[in-house]
Amino acid sequence: MSESQTEVAVKNPALPPQANRRIAFKWSWLWGGLVVLALVIYPLVNSADTYGINLLTQILIAAIFALSYDLIFGYTGLLSFGQASYYGLGAFGAGLLVSRFEISNFWLSLLVAIAIASVGALILGFFSIRTSGVYFMMLTLALAQMLFSIAFKWEFTGSSDGVPFTRPEFSLFGVSLKELTPFYFFVVACFILCFIGLTVVIRSPFGQVLKGIRDNEERMTAVGYQTRNFKLVAFVLAGAIAGLAGGLNALFTGFVGANSLNWINSGAVLVMVLLGGKGTLVGSVVGAFFVIYIQSLIQGSTIPIGNYTLADRWLTVLGLIFMIFVLFAPNGIVGLGKSMVRRVKEWQQKR
Repeated sequence: MSESQTEVAVKNPALPPQANRRIAFKWSWLWGGLVVLALVIYPLVNSADTYGINLLTQILIAAIFALSYDLIFGYTGLLSFGQASYYGLGAFGAGLLVSRFEISNFWLSLLVAIAIASVGALILGFFSIRTSGVYFMMLTLALAQMLFSIAFKWEFTGSSDGVPFTRPEFSLFGVSLKELTPFYFFVVACFILCFIGLTVVIRSPFGQVLKGIRDNEERMTAVGYQTRNFKLVAFVLAGAIAGLAGGLNALFTGFVGANSLNWINSGAVLVMVLLGGKGTLVGSVVGAFFVIYIQSLIQGSTIPIGNYTLADRWLTVLGLIFMIFVLFAPNGIVGLGKSMVRRVKEWQQKR
């Protein structure tokens, strides 16, 4: 489960490039299979560890959200501060269907979440892609805050207090998804489908055009590509996946509030992608795991810092970690790992 860039980790100069790609592909999916196996085994051997299963569920939902953002930022080159809009729209779509319309259908809740987020991405993306650079970034931020303001003040959405609700009853193969572990496995399945689906998209001609837009949009326009159309499709696809993440989170927590639309969530997912390594799906997943796990670790700390504890200053600690990575590992954790492997191999070849 890795990008073709991981070839550097297994390259053999004695082999032709095509053979190296095949080897890299096999190793990537081998490691991916081991990760999936670990995700499946963990709740089976630690069924009493509800905290760990809860944390893994949060990480996987965050990873889905990060994957959606990496599609438009890492692969299309669009620095957006509005990704939380689609995450929040998905959360409200799933949550309000149950709480306000009293339609307790699990599948319908997720479908509504994806549909509303996709429509929102289509509308907001239609206006946003007509700008570029800092204007694009500020427009996405402004549109996101507009939605946040509406949700924060509108009674139908629960205003600033949000809306609690009961997770819809749904059984899969006779197992109720109201239980923590079955719901966790469902989230694992959604994560795998999103990862594989985006891998196919990125390796397709469409994905190659997105990379071309990221690297040099003017050149892609000059050779005849309607880059706005490609960016809009990427926006909608990323919005749909973000809506799925938002819907899963709402159904997981049994609560939906205006904060899910806050631009701070867009900043958080940006940090995940940058820390993990933008332009690599694996990096998005690693970044989500790193941020959520470190946040959980720090928030549970009782280490004193003056009149406060480390938990009271967890945002400061996370900010310092982010600064260190920006300064010393600008390509993120995945990029740092590749660089280390490359240097070890070069050192071995020189011996």
